[in-house]
Amino acid sequence: MIVEQDINILIVDDDLKIADLLKIHLLSIGRIYCRSVSTAEEAVQCLSQEAYDVVISDLRMPGINGMQFLATVNEQFPKCVKVLFTGAGDLSSIHTEMLNIGISHHIGKPWQKTQLNLVVNSIFRDIYSARKLELMDDELNLLKNDRDFLSQKLLECKTGAVTTLRELIQLSSSTIANHCRRTSILVTNLARRLNKEREFVEKVQTASLLHDLPLVTYPGHIHQGLETYMSEMERQSYLKHPEICANLLGNIEDFHTMAEIVRYHHENVDGSGFYGISGDDLPYESKMIRICDCYDEEETYNKNAHHSTLDYMKMFRGKWFDNELFDEFYEMMSSYNKLR
Repeated sequence: MIVEQDINILIVDDDLKIADLLKIHLLSIGRIYCRSVSTAEEAVQCLSQEAYDVVISDLRMPGINGMQFLATVNEQFPKCVKVLFTGAGDLSSIHTEMLNIGISHHIGKPWQKTQLNLVVNSIFRDIYSARKLELMDDELNLLKNDRDFLSQKLLECKTGAVTTLRELIQLSSSTIANHCRRTSILVTNLARRLNKEREFVEKVQTASLLHDLPLVTYPGHIHQGLETYMSEMERQSYLKHPEICANLLGNIEDFHTMAEIVRYHHENVDGSGFYGISGDDLPYESKMIRICDCYDEEETYNKNAHHSTLDYMKMFRGKWFDNELFDEFYEMMSSYNKLR
């Protein structure tokens, strides 16, 4: 193997003549920096001062032996490839210990050139593979950072769009703005009561904040949604406001799911709503907004009629409102009133 990338090797052997012979062979292979020292203490000092890719250590040395030294290397410099350099023929007695301290290769004494080259080639392939993995990790981290940055920017844009639309509603009609705000509070509390995840809560919260957006362009008496007092033309126009709102929100890519929620916020589970959509065809979030929207409208125009509003809505449980959702809402609002 021709070494095409710089590799730093540290050889530790109390017999420096043998260490130098191995060093000469390694230097002949290619772009290699190789240093040899005679004690484990010197080697630790070298490792603390310079980065090495490979540490080759003799097994039997005075003082700290090769296994003890390589165990220290494994603990303090885990990225180094650790190689045992030994004249011992049978390593079976220390094989498990070698694996435990990360020794992946060994070179015999005396070595044969062909066998040595096979071991060295294997070591270098391991190093190149590790370097490629590090590069891939770096690239992945860069991509992750880019993704996080873009996600934050998208979130800021989304938040800005919601703020702009909400302020537009407030400037056009405080009645609609306050209704949307109160409905959003009710829906948010209901979603949290149902232990919904944060993403779900934020989605239904925003959808309810904007669900009556088109009504700001309608005459004031239509804002109340009292169809009895509308002309037929006004009534037909009023019936279209959920669809218009959905189409407006659909123009913003991140609002596509919210568009479908607001499209059906006036639908009843029995199919008697604006567009005749019923049951399982209705988004779960739309069913939530339907309940909270109806409560706020009824309670607003029947002041101090909290319990009568709940009792009135209870008559439409299973008709207008989803049974389970309404039961949760009814219990939530009953408890809320007691706390007040």
